[in-house]
Formats: sequence, structure tokens, C-alpha cells
Amino acid sequence: MRVCDLDLTGETKPVAWDFYKLGRELELPYNCEEIEGDDRFQVKEVNTWMCTDTLVGLFAYFLDGQFVCLRYQPYRKSDSMFIWASQEAAEMTRDYISSFVRQPRLILVVGLDTEIPDTWLIPWDRKKF
Repeated sequence: MRVCDLDLTGETKPVAWDFYKLGRELELPYNCEEIEGDDRFQVKEVNTWMCTDTLVGLFAYFLDGQFVCLRYQPYRKSDSMFIWASQEAAEMTRDYISSFVRQPRLILVVGLDTEIPDTWLIPWDRKKF
């Protein structure tokens, strides 16, 4: 069977719980578990079943109504396998997920010749004379 033979029409719903798996697949350098997402990214359950307490099977993902990938997970503890519609679809999805991640704070870096403020308490026995 080919991807074009699948019925990808019908009801979709917003993705709320698959960002962790998508983030791992796209090799994103941060934890995507807490990302909520929005209505732009949708999933369709193509052929699914319950395995213990987890919905598994074949899922189709859509970003802005455009098909981007299929995900297959045969049983609860198995890894998910992805098939992407194109390289552009994968990059578009990666950019979309990345837009929800807060950027890291900038860290102030100073040189060794920088003056330490007088208000900082520094024990006299640790000073280098």
C-alpha cells in the first residue's frame, strides 16, 4: 500500500500529546513534552486501537491543512516510526514546534578584569594579595 492509497480525509483534531515524539524524530535539542500547540497542527487517526492504556496505530499529521507526515506505533512501548511527505514538510514542522519553545536566557559573561561590585560580600581570607 502507498501513502496516496490511504484515506486521509475526514475529521482531524488538534495535536496535544505527540510533540515529544515529533521533537525526538526531528532531533530538536529541547524537551517538547510540555508544548501545548494550537489548532494549526492537526492529527487524524487513520487506523488506531488501544494497547493497554495507550492509543496506537497509524496517525496522519497536518500543518495548516497540509499533510506533513505519517506516524506508526504498533504497540504501547514501541518507538514511533515516521514517514515525511517531503524534506520541506519536516522542516516546516520543525520550525512550527520550535516556535513554542522559550529561548534560553542570555548569560552575562565578563572578563577577569571586571570590577566586582562593592555590595558583594567576599571573605578577606579568600582574596588573593
